Amino acid sequence: MLVERLAAQRATAGLDRAHPSLVFSLLPWVLADLGENSEAQEIFYTGASLLAARYEELGLHRLLPTDRVWVGVRSPRAGAFGGFHHPDQGYRHLQMGAVITRYGPLDNPASASPELVALDLLRAYAHDCLHYGSYREYRLWRGELVRTRYGINSRGVDGRTYSAPDPAGSISTRNLGVVMEGATDREAAAITRQAAQRVGAAEPEGVDRFAFRDVTGSLTADDLAALPLRQADANRPGTAEDFLSSMDSYARGVNSRYRIFLSEVGGDEADALHTVIVQATISGCVASLSAWLDDRHGPEAFIRLFRPPPTVGLNQTPAHRPRNAKKPRRLKTHSRGRRGFLLKPMRPAGRLSREATRGARVTRRAMTTAWPSSPGETGHPSAATRPTGCGPMTPPRPAW
Repeated sequence: MLVERLAAQRATAGLDRAHPSLVFSLLPWVLADLGENSEAQEIFYTGASLLAARYEELGLHRLLPTDRVWVGVRSPRAGAFGGFHHPDQGYRHLQMGAVITRYGPLDNPASASPELVALDLLRAYAHDCLHYGSYREYRLWRGELVRTRYGINSRGVDGRTYSAPDPAGSISTRNLGVVMEGATDREAAAITRQAAQRVGAAEPEGVDRFAFRDVTGSLTADDLAALPLRQADANRPGTAEDFLSSMDSYARGVNSRYRIFLSEVGGDEADALHTVIVQATISGCVASLSAWLDDRHGPEAFIRLFRPPPTVGLNQTPAHRPRNAKKPRRLKTHSRGRRGFLLKPMRPAGRLSREATRGARVTRRAMTTAWPSSPGETGHPSAATRPTGCGPMTPPRPAW
């Protein structure tokens, strides 16, 4: 029942319907329109090769099919402006597709730099490929599809997440959602930056300079202070003013917080911590991240970082825990011999949980392989479920 419900969501996906004022195309057609053998195409395909190799290293063996990416390319509405920060766009996990927009004025698309359009498309595609490849788990709850696991995060059927939102004004983060989003965009921006450097794309002038630095992960605090922000018109969303305001909010609320988090928790090993986070997000194996943190910050570091009692911080030991506080539950030895903290206990394969009697649990692997193939996808393994935690998840990678 659950697999059929998920299959129906993908089969009937019409991601363009949320944007009735936009004309949509598919990513392969948009790339073709950029001009054969142009520098813009070279940027995107250079980046695609880089991301395929990098994500393979990280454990992601299948990329988001390009025909599952809807791109808004035109709008009759005066002042409409597209790009990575356009409102209400991004990856849609139930439909397993992405909706994005072409960078620049959508009422006059030809006025935008093709090279910057390609860089923005590359950043969005690299970003959404990681969302597509992140571990997910679904349940049927009272007739509704509920995502109970995503990457290293979990939430109950009531929507309550493992870690609380960051307090207003935070400069760092202890929220798993922000950590995963920051890690995802750090990878996407690094790939875009490498592609720009290999092709020799020059930094443009004017407002486009901020967009160039944003997609390549090069925005500085001085850039953010210099952004020409103006009050956006709430009755006219998706304008250039909205775009710059969203760029500022995303840079401060996600990218900057994640960068400071890596510095605080990883120190000289910030890059290594980032890699472990991305690998754990793809595999769903929180034990590997937990073990990394325990080795450097002592036992129960994952819990103290991301789900602490109000008075417990990273540098406090369990001895400092308030007397009446609940002691974090340690899980049994991991199947690979490592002790760690998963977001919920592992169950032996084949044993049905109480929830399973009301609707089986489905992992990302089962979900992605139960539907008909997209063009270019071959060798689907049979649908299967597996317990929460670690385990092989390497479906065949299609030809690029």
